[in-house]
Amino acid sequence: MKMLCLILISLSFITSGCTYGYRVSVNGYSELTQPIEPNAPFYVSTNDPNSLNPIFDNQIKSKIEALLERHNYTVVPDINDSQYVISFRSSSNSEHYYSYEPRYNTYFGYHHGYWSGYDFGYTTYIPYHDTYYNKLFSMKVSARKDNSDDSNDKAVWVGEAAISTGTDDMRKIIDYLLVGCFRYFGADTSRKRSFVISEDNLDILEIQSVR
Repeated sequence: MKMLCLILISLSFITSGCTYGYRVSVNGYSELTQPIEPNAPFYVSTNDPNSLNPIFDNQIKSKIEALLERHNYTVVPDINDSQYVISFRSSSNSEHYYSYEPRYNTYFGYHHGYWSGYDFGYTTYIPYHDTYYNKLFSMKVSARKDNSDDSNDKAVWVGEAAISTGTDDMRKIIDYLLVGCFRYFGADTSRKRSFVISEDNLDILEIQSVR
């Protein structure tokens, strides 16, 4: 039913006055025994040979680097200077909803001995369908071993973020997925956490123009 679709939209796309935002669901998994220390050096990797869009990956890399610096970490251009390595992956899938929308037909005339105004008559049902897109993003933090490349590093934290929306444009959603991951960066959430990120969020404003 259309009511279900409206509920799904409201869960992902929030309006408040003139401010818009998205509801983000986040999971954080951690093996860290203590928080990552401030100014820790990070290297952000885009070494995914299976990537379908390396140009977009480089844009995501730049946004992650901006968020790292905003959260008081250090970004290094050489993996050999890093203490931690970040790798990431984004994806999307779609869901189709099929249902019927009621259409109420009215009548006007003489019936049951009285003249009547407009009133509900018979009801017909019109089929319709909607498509919703699940935007997914995962980010892995690995503790770098001495003299190793990033393929041998030990994963110490994984963050996953998801948004369900009516748009298929990942470029419009990626900033919210990234900011969602950084909400619990390095922490174990113990369960899925959901919250709204508005378009005037300071982290969103920081990275929206980063390319």
